[in-house]
Amino acid sequence: MTDGFRLTYTSKSGGVEDWLVHCDGLEAAKAKVEKEIGEGHELSAYKRVSAAELASASLEFGEVKRMSS
Repeated sequence: MTDGFRLTYTSKSGGVEDWLVHCDGLEAAKAKVEKEIGEGHELSAYKRVSAAELASASLEFGEVKRMSS
């Protein structure tokens, strides 16, 4: 079974970014986002999202999408 997660990262400068990830498990989701954003960000919150939310974001398995800046 695949999972979807919404992860919120905070940068050292105080900026906040939300990411939507479709993958296998939370650790994989964190790794995918951290590869995209690089160092200097800290995971501040996460939640599992529904298949409907993944579909509405047109997110396929393995994809990462930045939701806000």
